[in-house]
Amino acid sequence: MVIREALKQKLDTFTDDQLRQIADFIEFLEFRIQKTNTLNSLDDTPKEQVLSDFRQAWHEAMTDQGMPVAQLWEELRNE
Repeated sequence: MVIREALKQKLDTFTDDQLRQIADFIEFLEFRIQKTNTLNSLDDTPKEQVLSDFRQAWHEAMTDQGMPVAQLWEELRNE
């Protein structure tokens, strides 16, 4: 709790512009943490599962069972 209180006191000394920069940096850190967590979870996937998923995706692509890329992007945007 000591660090949290010290940070709160320090934040009171910054200008609004400096606070915007600090907020941007915090967002950057959150993004990096999220990206790292995502990559770490991918690392936990067994090799056999990755190969199986790839084979399934390849089969779907070769037999026109896949989804158009534009539709995939649209679904990702809507999440």
